Amino acid sequence: MKRITAFIITFVLIMGSGVSVNAKGYTESDRGIAITLQLIDLFGITDKSDSQIIKEALSNLANEDKETLVRVLNSIASTVDEYSVYYPEEEYNEFLKDISGTVYGIGVTAIVEDGAFMVVTLLDGGSAKEAGIERGDKIIEADGVDITGQRAENASSYITGEEGTYVNLKVKKPNGDIVSYTLQRRKVLVPSVTNTVLDDSIGYILINSFTENTHIEVEKVLKELKDKKIDDLIIDLRYNGGGVMDSGIATAELFMEKDKVIISTKDKDDEIKYYMSQKDGYDFNTVLLTNEYTASASEIFACALIDNGYAVSVGKTTFGKACAQGLYPIAVGGALRLTVLNYYTPNGTFINKEGIKVTHFVENEKYKLSEDQLPKLSYTYKFKNGDTNEEVEKIETMLYNLNYLSVSPDTVYDENTMSAVTKFQSEKNLYPYGVCDLTTQTYLLSAYAEAEFTEDSQLKYAIELLK
Repeated sequence: MKRITAFIITFVLIMGSGVSVNAKGYTESDRGIAITLQLIDLFGITDKSDSQIIKEALSNLANEDKETLVRVLNSIASTVDEYSVYYPEEEYNEFLKDISGTVYGIGVTAIVEDGAFMVVTLLDGGSAKEAGIERGDKIIEADGVDITGQRAENASSYITGEEGTYVNLKVKKPNGDIVSYTLQRRKVLVPSVTNTVLDDSIGYILINSFTENTHIEVEKVLKELKDKKIDDLIIDLRYNGGGVMDSGIATAELFMEKDKVIISTKDKDDEIKYYMSQKDGYDFNTVLLTNEYTASASEIFACALIDNGYAVSVGKTTFGKACAQGLYPIAVGGALRLTVLNYYTPNGTFINKEGIKVTHFVENEKYKLSEDQLPKLSYTYKFKNGDTNEEVEKIETMLYNLNYLSVSPDTVYDENTMSAVTKFQSEKNLYPYGVCDLTTQTYLLSAYAEAEFTEDSQLKYAIELLK
Protein backbone atom coordinates (compact mmCIF):
# COMPACT_ATOMS: atom_id res chain seq x y z
CA MET A 1 0.00 0.00 0.00
CA LYS A 2 2.88 2.33 0.84
CA ARG A 3 4.56 1.57 -2.50
CA ILE A 4 1.41 2.40 -4.43
CA THR A 5 1.12 5.75 -2.68
CA ALA A 6 4.74 6.53 -3.39
CA PHE A 7 4.22 5.70 -7.06
CA ILE A 8 1.27 8.07 -7.29
CA ILE A 9 3.26 10.90 -5.68
CA THR A 10 6.20 10.28 -8.01
CA PHE A 11 3.83 10.27 -10.99
CA VAL A 12 2.39 13.63 -10.00
CA LEU A 13 5.89 15.06 -9.56
CA ILE A 14 6.86 13.83 -13.03
CA MET A 15 3.83 15.54 -14.51
CA GLY A 16 4.57 18.76 -12.68
CA SER A 17 8.25 18.95 -13.59
CA GLY A 18 8.32 17.27 -16.99
CA VAL A 19 5.75 19.43 -18.80
CA SER A 20 6.13 23.14 -19.37
CA VAL A 21 4.85 25.75 -21.77
CA ASN A 22 6.62 29.01 -22.53
CA ALA A 23 4.35 31.63 -20.98
CA LYS A 24 5.40 34.41 -23.36
CA GLY A 25 2.52 35.26 -25.68
CA TYR A 26 0.24 32.59 -24.22
CA THR A 27 -3.12 33.14 -22.58
CA GLU A 28 -4.27 30.97 -19.70
CA SER A 29 -6.45 29.04 -22.16
CA ASP A 30 -3.50 28.54 -24.53
CA ARG A 31 -1.40 27.12 -21.70
CA GLY A 32 -4.22 24.89 -20.51
CA ILE A 33 -4.79 23.40 -23.96
CA ALA A 34 -1.07 23.02 -24.72
CA ILE A 35 -0.32 21.31 -21.39
CA THR A 36 -3.32 18.99 -21.73
CA LEU A 37 -2.22 17.90 -25.23
CA GLN A 38 1.36 17.38 -24.03
CA LEU A 39 0.19 15.28 -21.10
CA ILE A 40 -1.95 13.14 -23.41
CA ASP A 41 1.04 12.74 -25.72
CA LEU A 42 3.32 11.76 -22.83
CA PHE A 43 1.04 9.50 -20.84
CA GLY A 44 -2.24 8.89 -22.64
CA ILE A 45 -2.88 5.51 -24.23
CA THR A 46 -4.25 6.68 -27.58
CA ASP A 47 -3.29 6.64 -31.24
CA LYS A 48 -5.14 9.91 -31.95
CA SER A 49 -3.22 12.92 -33.20
CA ASP A 50 -3.55 16.39 -31.65
CA SER A 51 -5.76 17.48 -34.56
CA GLN A 52 -8.05 14.45 -34.11
CA ILE A 53 -8.35 15.14 -30.38
CA ILE A 54 -9.17 18.82 -30.92
CA LYS A 55 -11.65 17.99 -33.69
CA GLU A 56 -13.49 15.51 -31.45
CA ALA A 57 -13.47 17.95 -28.55
CA LEU A 58 -14.99 20.67 -30.71
CA SER A 59 -17.55 18.22 -32.04
CA ASN A 60 -18.52 17.22 -28.50
CA LEU A 61 -18.95 20.88 -27.55
CA ALA A 62 -20.94 21.67 -30.69
CA ASN A 63 -23.36 18.83 -29.95
CA GLU A 64 -24.34 20.33 -26.58
CA ASP A 65 -26.88 22.86 -27.91
CA LYS A 66 -27.50 25.28 -30.77
CA GLU A 67 -25.90 28.24 -29.04
CA THR A 68 -22.69 26.32 -28.37
CA LEU A 69 -22.67 25.10 -31.98
CA VAL A 70 -22.80 28.70 -33.17
CA ARG A 71 -19.91 29.67 -30.87
CA VAL A 72 -17.80 26.72 -32.02
CA LEU A 73 -18.39 27.36 -35.74
CA ASN A 74 -17.70 31.06 -35.33
CA SER A 75 -14.53 30.30 -33.37
CA ILE A 76 -13.32 27.96 -36.11
CA ALA A 77 -14.06 30.49 -38.86
CA SER A 78 -12.39 33.35 -37.01
CA THR A 79 -9.08 31.46 -36.90
CA VAL A 80 -8.74 32.13 -40.65
CA ASP A 81 -8.58 35.92 -40.17
CA GLU A 82 -10.53 38.80 -38.68
CA TYR A 83 -12.90 38.91 -41.65
CA SER A 84 -14.00 35.28 -41.56
CA VAL A 85 -17.10 34.48 -39.53
CA TYR A 86 -20.01 32.09 -39.17
CA TYR A 87 -23.46 33.60 -39.72
CA PRO A 88 -26.31 31.80 -37.94
CA GLU A 89 -29.43 31.56 -40.07
CA GLU A 90 -31.04 34.82 -38.90
CA GLU A 91 -27.83 36.79 -39.29
CA TYR A 92 -27.25 35.24 -42.73
CA ASN A 93 -30.70 36.35 -43.88
CA GLU A 94 -30.08 39.86 -42.56
CA PHE A 95 -26.73 39.96 -44.36
CA LEU A 96 -28.42 39.07 -47.64
CA LYS A 97 -30.90 41.89 -47.07
CA ASP A 98 -28.04 44.31 -46.38
CA ILE A 99 -26.31 43.66 -49.69
CA SER A 100 -29.61 43.83 -51.59
CA GLY A 101 -30.06 47.39 -50.27
CA THR A 102 -33.43 47.02 -48.46
CA VAL A 103 -33.58 46.49 -44.70
CA TYR A 104 -35.93 47.08 -41.79
CA GLY A 105 -33.79 49.02 -39.39
CA ILE A 106 -33.05 52.37 -37.77
CA GLY A 107 -31.58 54.09 -40.81
CA VAL A 108 -27.81 54.04 -40.32
CA THR A 109 -24.80 52.65 -42.08
CA ALA A 110 -21.88 51.73 -39.86
CA ILE A 111 -18.42 50.23 -39.79
CA VAL A 112 -16.66 48.10 -37.19
CA GLU A 113 -13.84 50.04 -35.54
CA ASP A 114 -11.84 48.61 -32.63
CA GLY A 115 -14.62 46.16 -31.82
CA ALA A 116 -17.36 48.79 -31.89
CA PHE A 117 -20.25 49.35 -34.32
CA MET A 118 -19.65 52.99 -35.28
CA VAL A 119 -22.27 55.03 -37.14
CA VAL A 120 -20.95 56.70 -40.30
CA THR A 121 -24.13 57.64 -42.20
CA LEU A 122 -27.62 58.67 -41.06
CA LEU A 123 -30.37 58.09 -43.62
CA ASP A 124 -33.32 60.40 -44.12
CA GLY A 125 -36.52 58.87 -42.80
CA GLY A 126 -34.67 56.66 -40.34
CA SER A 127 -35.54 56.71 -36.65
CA ALA A 128 -31.87 57.10 -35.67
CA LYS A 129 -31.53 60.50 -37.33
CA GLU A 130 -34.81 61.69 -35.83
CA ALA A 131 -33.71 60.59 -32.35
CA GLY A 132 -30.44 62.51 -32.51
CA ILE A 133 -27.92 59.73 -33.07
CA GLU A 134 -24.83 61.22 -34.73
CA ARG A 135 -21.97 60.12 -36.96
CA GLY A 136 -19.20 58.78 -34.74
CA ASP A 137 -21.60 57.36 -32.13
CA LYS A 138 -20.85 53.75 -31.21
CA ILE A 139 -23.79 51.39 -30.68
CA ILE A 140 -22.70 49.10 -27.86
CA GLU A 141 -25.89 47.28 -26.84
CA ALA A 142 -29.13 46.19 -28.54
CA ASP A 143 -32.05 44.81 -26.51
CA GLY A 144 -29.69 43.98 -23.65
CA VAL A 145 -27.13 42.18 -25.87
CA ASP A 146 -23.57 43.47 -25.80
CA ILE A 147 -22.63 44.03 -29.47
CA THR A 148 -19.03 45.05 -28.96
CA GLY A 149 -16.00 42.86 -29.62
CA GLN A 150 -16.71 39.85 -31.80
CA ARG A 151 -20.44 40.61 -31.95
CA ALA A 152 -19.78 44.02 -33.54
CA GLU A 153 -19.11 42.29 -36.87
CA ASN A 154 -22.73 41.06 -36.88
CA ALA A 155 -24.25 43.98 -34.98
CA SER A 156 -26.76 44.80 -37.71
CA SER A 157 -28.52 41.47 -37.14
CA TYR A 158 -29.33 42.57 -33.56
CA ILE A 159 -30.50 46.01 -34.64
CA THR A 160 -32.63 45.14 -37.69
CA GLY A 161 -35.87 43.16 -37.46
CA GLU A 162 -39.52 43.16 -38.44
CA GLU A 163 -40.99 46.40 -39.70
CA GLY A 164 -42.71 48.45 -37.00
CA THR A 165 -41.01 46.74 -34.05
CA TYR A 166 -38.75 48.59 -31.63
CA VAL A 167 -35.16 48.07 -30.52
CA ASN A 168 -33.60 49.42 -27.32
CA LEU A 169 -30.07 50.67 -27.88
CA LYS A 170 -27.25 51.93 -25.72
CA VAL A 171 -24.97 54.33 -27.57
CA LYS A 172 -21.54 55.57 -26.54
CA LYS A 173 -21.01 59.18 -27.56
CA PRO A 174 -17.56 60.48 -28.63
CA ASN A 175 -17.27 62.25 -25.24
CA GLY A 176 -17.80 58.93 -23.42
CA ASP A 177 -21.42 59.48 -22.34
CA ILE A 178 -23.76 56.47 -22.63
CA VAL A 179 -27.22 57.38 -23.97
CA SER A 180 -30.22 55.03 -24.28
CA TYR A 181 -32.61 55.12 -27.24
CA THR A 182 -35.77 53.22 -28.14
CA LEU A 183 -36.06 53.28 -31.93
CA GLN A 184 -38.62 51.97 -34.37
CA ARG A 185 -37.51 49.67 -37.16
CA ARG A 186 -38.67 50.97 -40.51
CA LYS A 187 -38.30 49.93 -44.11
CA VAL A 188 -35.19 51.75 -45.22
CA LEU A 189 -33.97 51.71 -48.79
CA VAL A 190 -30.27 52.26 -48.36
CA PRO A 191 -29.27 54.49 -51.29
CA SER A 192 -25.91 53.25 -52.49
CA VAL A 193 -25.61 56.32 -54.72
CA THR A 194 -26.69 59.96 -54.36
CA ASN A 195 -25.67 62.78 -56.66
CA THR A 196 -25.85 66.51 -57.33
CA VAL A 197 -24.14 69.20 -59.39
CA LEU A 198 -21.77 71.62 -57.62
CA ASP A 199 -21.14 75.17 -58.83
CA ASP A 200 -23.23 74.40 -61.95
CA SER A 201 -20.28 72.60 -63.53
CA ILE A 202 -18.99 69.75 -61.34
CA GLY A 203 -20.77 66.46 -60.94
CA TYR A 204 -20.75 64.99 -57.42
CA ILE A 205 -21.49 61.32 -56.73
CA LEU A 206 -21.60 59.91 -53.20
CA ILE A 207 -21.27 56.11 -53.11
CA ASN A 208 -22.31 54.94 -49.64
CA SER A 209 -21.66 51.25 -50.31
CA PHE A 210 -21.31 48.81 -53.19
CA THR A 211 -24.55 46.84 -53.37
CA GLU A 212 -25.58 44.53 -56.19
CA ASN A 213 -26.96 47.41 -58.30
CA THR A 214 -24.46 50.20 -57.57
CA HIS A 215 -22.85 50.08 -61.02
CA ILE A 216 -26.31 50.44 -62.62
CA GLU A 217 -27.11 53.47 -60.45
CA VAL A 218 -23.74 55.09 -61.19
CA GLU A 219 -24.05 54.54 -64.94
CA LYS A 220 -27.44 56.26 -64.92
CA VAL A 221 -25.90 59.31 -63.22
CA LEU A 222 -22.95 59.38 -65.63
CA LYS A 223 -25.32 59.43 -68.62
CA GLU A 224 -27.26 62.33 -67.09
CA LEU A 225 -24.06 64.30 -66.45
CA LYS A 226 -22.87 63.79 -70.02
CA ASP A 227 -26.27 64.99 -71.28
CA LYS A 228 -25.68 68.18 -69.28
CA LYS A 229 -22.20 68.55 -70.88
CA ILE A 230 -20.49 68.12 -67.50
CA ASP A 231 -16.95 66.67 -67.70
CA ASP A 232 -15.63 67.31 -64.18
CA LEU A 233 -16.55 64.81 -61.49
CA ILE A 234 -16.02 64.22 -57.77
CA ILE A 235 -16.72 60.74 -56.42
CA ASP A 236 -17.03 60.58 -52.64
CA LEU A 237 -15.89 57.25 -51.16
CA ARG A 238 -15.40 58.47 -47.61
CA TYR A 239 -16.95 56.18 -45.00
CA ASN A 240 -17.67 53.60 -47.73
CA GLY A 241 -16.85 50.29 -46.03
CA GLY A 242 -17.18 48.29 -49.26
CA GLY A 243 -19.76 45.68 -50.13
CA VAL A 244 -20.02 43.43 -53.17
CA MET A 245 -16.64 42.94 -54.87
CA ASP A 246 -18.15 42.37 -58.34
CA SER A 247 -20.05 45.64 -58.02
CA GLY A 248 -16.83 47.54 -57.24
CA ILE A 249 -15.22 46.00 -60.33
CA ALA A 250 -18.23 46.74 -62.57
CA THR A 251 -18.40 50.35 -61.35
CA ALA A 252 -14.68 50.91 -62.01
CA GLU A 253 -15.13 49.59 -65.55
CA LEU A 254 -17.51 52.49 -66.29
CA PHE A 255 -14.55 54.89 -66.19
CA MET A 256 -11.96 52.85 -68.06
CA GLU A 257 -10.90 52.03 -71.60
CA LYS A 258 -11.19 48.48 -72.87
CA ASP A 259 -8.56 45.87 -71.89
CA LYS A 260 -7.24 47.68 -68.80
CA VAL A 261 -6.45 45.77 -65.60
CA ILE A 262 -8.99 46.55 -62.88
CA ILE A 263 -7.46 44.26 -60.25
CA SER A 264 -5.78 40.88 -60.03
CA THR A 265 -6.55 38.22 -57.44
CA LYS A 266 -4.65 35.30 -55.95
CA ASP A 267 -6.32 32.30 -54.27
CA LYS A 268 -4.99 29.78 -51.73
CA ASP A 269 -3.26 27.82 -54.54
CA ASP A 270 -1.52 31.02 -55.74
CA GLU A 271 -3.56 30.97 -58.93
CA ILE A 272 -3.68 34.50 -60.35
CA LYS A 273 -6.71 35.92 -62.14
CA TYR A 274 -6.83 39.27 -63.92
CA TYR A 275 -10.05 41.27 -64.09
CA MET A 276 -9.98 43.31 -67.30
CA SER A 277 -12.32 46.04 -68.52
CA GLN A 278 -14.51 44.68 -71.29
CA LYS A 279 -15.56 47.93 -72.96
CA ASP A 280 -14.78 51.62 -73.19
CA GLY A 281 -16.34 53.65 -70.38
CA TYR A 282 -17.06 57.34 -69.80
CA ASP A 283 -14.42 60.05 -69.94
CA PHE A 284 -14.42 62.45 -66.96
CA ASN A 285 -11.86 64.56 -65.15
CA THR A 286 -12.27 62.67 -61.89
CA VAL A 287 -11.25 63.33 -58.30
CA LEU A 288 -11.89 60.69 -55.62
CA LEU A 289 -12.49 61.60 -51.98
CA THR A 290 -11.16 58.93 -49.58
CA ASN A 291 -10.48 58.57 -45.87
CA GLU A 292 -9.41 55.93 -43.36
CA TYR A 293 -12.86 54.30 -43.56
CA THR A 294 -12.74 53.77 -47.33
CA ALA A 295 -12.37 49.99 -47.51
CA SER A 296 -12.70 46.76 -49.46
CA ALA A 297 -14.81 47.12 -52.65
CA SER A 298 -14.40 50.90 -52.54
CA GLU A 299 -10.61 50.41 -52.48
CA ILE A 300 -10.91 48.13 -55.52
CA PHE A 301 -12.76 50.90 -57.32
CA ALA A 302 -10.26 53.55 -56.19
CA CYS A 303 -7.06 51.69 -57.05
CA ALA A 304 -8.39 50.77 -60.52
CA LEU A 305 -8.97 54.42 -61.40
CA ILE A 306 -5.84 55.79 -59.72
CA ASP A 307 -3.31 53.23 -61.00
CA ASN A 308 -4.66 53.49 -64.54
CA GLY A 309 -4.50 57.29 -64.50
CA TYR A 310 -8.24 57.96 -64.63
CA ALA A 311 -8.43 59.78 -61.31
CA VAL A 312 -6.47 61.46 -58.54
CA SER A 313 -7.49 61.31 -54.89
CA VAL A 314 -7.95 63.85 -52.12
CA GLY A 315 -8.30 63.18 -48.40
CA LYS A 316 -6.57 60.50 -46.36
CA THR A 317 -5.08 57.02 -46.84
CA THR A 318 -7.70 54.31 -47.15
CA PHE A 319 -8.37 51.49 -44.66
CA GLY A 320 -6.34 48.70 -46.32
CA LYS A 321 -8.51 45.60 -46.77
CA ALA A 322 -7.18 43.73 -49.79
CA CYS A 323 -8.96 40.43 -49.36
CA ALA A 324 -12.32 39.10 -50.48
CA GLN A 325 -14.68 36.72 -48.74
CA GLY A 326 -16.81 33.94 -50.16
CA LEU A 327 -20.20 33.09 -48.62
CA TYR A 328 -20.97 29.40 -48.18
CA PRO A 329 -24.35 28.18 -46.85
CA ILE A 330 -23.96 25.04 -44.74
CA ALA A 331 -26.29 22.17 -43.91
CA VAL A 332 -26.81 23.08 -40.22
CA GLY A 333 -28.19 26.47 -41.27
CA GLY A 334 -26.57 29.82 -41.82
CA ALA A 335 -23.36 30.31 -43.75
CA LEU A 336 -19.61 30.62 -43.42
CA ARG A 337 -17.97 33.78 -44.69
CA LEU A 338 -14.36 32.91 -45.45
CA THR A 339 -11.46 34.89 -46.87
CA VAL A 340 -10.73 33.15 -50.18
CA LEU A 341 -8.87 35.75 -52.26
CA ASN A 342 -6.25 38.43 -51.88
CA TYR A 343 -6.38 41.19 -54.45
CA TYR A 344 -3.69 43.38 -55.95
CA THR A 345 -3.89 46.81 -57.55
CA PRO A 346 -3.31 47.18 -61.31
CA ASN A 347 0.31 48.05 -60.46
CA GLY A 348 0.62 44.80 -58.51
CA THR A 349 0.60 46.34 -55.02
CA PHE A 350 -0.86 44.42 -52.05
CA ILE A 351 -2.45 47.17 -49.97
CA ASN A 352 -3.67 45.01 -47.08
CA LYS A 353 -3.09 46.80 -43.75
CA GLU A 354 -1.45 49.63 -45.72
CA GLY A 355 -4.24 51.28 -47.70
CA ILE A 356 -4.09 53.47 -50.79
CA LYS A 357 -2.09 56.63 -50.24
CA VAL A 358 -3.80 59.77 -51.50
CA THR A 359 -2.50 62.00 -54.26
CA HIS A 360 -3.35 65.08 -52.18
CA PHE A 361 -3.42 64.69 -48.38
CA VAL A 362 -6.07 66.98 -46.89
CA GLU A 363 -7.52 66.78 -43.38
CA ASN A 364 -10.93 68.23 -42.57
CA GLU A 365 -10.72 71.12 -40.14
CA LYS A 366 -12.51 71.26 -36.80
CA TYR A 367 -13.76 74.61 -35.59
CA LYS A 368 -15.98 76.35 -33.06
CA LEU A 369 -18.18 79.33 -33.78
CA SER A 370 -16.79 82.71 -32.77
CA GLU A 371 -18.76 85.05 -30.51
CA ASP A 372 -20.03 87.13 -33.42
CA GLN A 373 -21.19 83.99 -35.28
CA LEU A 374 -23.48 82.88 -32.45
CA PRO A 375 -27.20 83.74 -32.76
CA LYS A 376 -28.44 86.61 -30.61
CA LEU A 377 -31.41 85.79 -28.35
CA SER A 378 -33.44 88.38 -26.47
CA TYR A 379 -34.34 86.07 -23.55
CA THR A 380 -37.74 87.75 -23.23
CA TYR A 381 -40.11 84.94 -24.18
CA LYS A 382 -40.84 81.27 -23.45
CA PHE A 383 -41.51 79.60 -26.79
CA LYS A 384 -44.19 76.92 -27.04
CA ASN A 385 -46.15 74.97 -29.67
CA GLY A 386 -47.82 77.28 -32.21
CA ASP A 387 -45.59 80.32 -31.70
CA THR A 388 -44.26 82.12 -34.77
CA ASN A 389 -41.24 84.31 -34.33
CA GLU A 390 -37.86 85.11 -35.90
CA GLU A 391 -36.15 83.84 -32.74
CA VAL A 392 -37.82 80.45 -33.27
CA GLU A 393 -35.74 80.08 -36.43
CA LYS A 394 -32.56 80.81 -34.45
CA ILE A 395 -33.52 78.20 -31.84
CA GLU A 396 -34.36 75.65 -34.53
CA THR A 397 -31.08 76.35 -36.36
CA MET A 398 -29.12 75.54 -33.20
CA LEU A 399 -31.17 72.40 -32.58
CA TYR A 400 -30.72 71.35 -36.22
CA ASN A 401 -26.93 71.86 -36.24
CA LEU A 402 -26.64 70.02 -32.91
CA ASN A 403 -28.60 67.08 -34.43
CA TYR A 404 -31.67 67.37 -32.22
CA LEU A 405 -33.94 68.56 -35.05
CA SER A 406 -34.18 66.58 -38.29
CA VAL A 407 -36.27 69.00 -40.40
CA SER A 408 -35.12 72.32 -41.87
CA PRO A 409 -35.46 75.35 -39.56
CA ASP A 410 -38.31 77.83 -40.07
CA THR A 411 -40.11 80.44 -37.97
CA VAL A 412 -42.86 78.11 -36.67
CA TYR A 413 -42.56 76.38 -33.29
CA ASP A 414 -44.33 73.10 -34.06
CA GLU A 415 -44.37 69.50 -32.76
CA ASN A 416 -40.98 68.78 -34.36
CA THR A 417 -39.50 71.72 -32.48
CA MET A 418 -41.12 70.59 -29.22
CA SER A 419 -39.76 67.08 -29.66
CA ALA A 420 -36.25 68.41 -30.34
CA VAL A 421 -36.38 70.71 -27.32
CA THR A 422 -37.61 67.83 -25.13
CA LYS A 423 -34.64 65.67 -26.22
CA PHE A 424 -32.24 68.51 -25.48
CA GLN A 425 -33.81 69.14 -22.06
CA SER A 426 -33.62 65.43 -21.17
CA GLU A 427 -29.93 65.23 -22.04
CA LYS A 428 -29.15 68.36 -20.03
CA ASN A 429 -31.19 67.18 -17.02
CA LEU A 430 -33.70 70.00 -17.44
CA TYR A 431 -37.46 69.52 -17.05
CA PRO A 432 -38.39 67.82 -20.37
CA TYR A 433 -41.66 69.51 -21.34
CA GLY A 434 -40.87 70.89 -24.79
CA VAL A 435 -41.23 74.57 -23.93
CA CYS A 436 -38.09 76.55 -24.75
CA ASP A 437 -38.02 78.62 -21.58
CA LEU A 438 -35.28 81.08 -20.65
CA THR A 439 -33.18 78.46 -18.84
CA THR A 440 -33.37 76.12 -21.84
CA GLN A 441 -32.38 78.98 -24.18
CA THR A 442 -29.33 79.70 -22.01
CA TYR A 443 -28.26 76.03 -21.97
CA LEU A 444 -28.89 75.73 -25.73
CA LEU A 445 -26.75 78.75 -26.62
CA SER A 446 -24.00 77.51 -24.29
CA ALA A 447 -24.05 74.06 -25.92
CA TYR A 448 -23.93 75.69 -29.36
CA ALA A 449 -20.92 77.81 -28.36
CA GLU A 450 -19.06 74.71 -27.12
CA ALA A 451 -19.97 72.51 -30.10
CA GLU A 452 -17.22 71.51 -32.50
CA PHE A 453 -18.10 71.54 -36.19
CA THR A 454 -16.28 70.07 -39.17
CA GLU A 455 -15.45 72.00 -42.31
CA ASP A 456 -15.28 69.77 -45.38
CA SER A 457 -11.85 70.96 -46.48
CA GLN A 458 -11.41 67.81 -48.58
CA LEU A 459 -14.42 68.54 -50.78
CA LYS A 460 -13.41 72.20 -51.05
CA TYR A 461 -9.91 71.18 -52.16
CA ALA A 462 -11.30 68.75 -54.75
CA ILE A 463 -13.49 71.51 -56.23
CA GLU A 464 -10.51 73.88 -56.47
CA LEU A 465 -8.43 71.12 -58.06
CA LEU A 466 -10.97 70.65 -60.83
CA LYS A 467 -11.34 74.38 -61.39
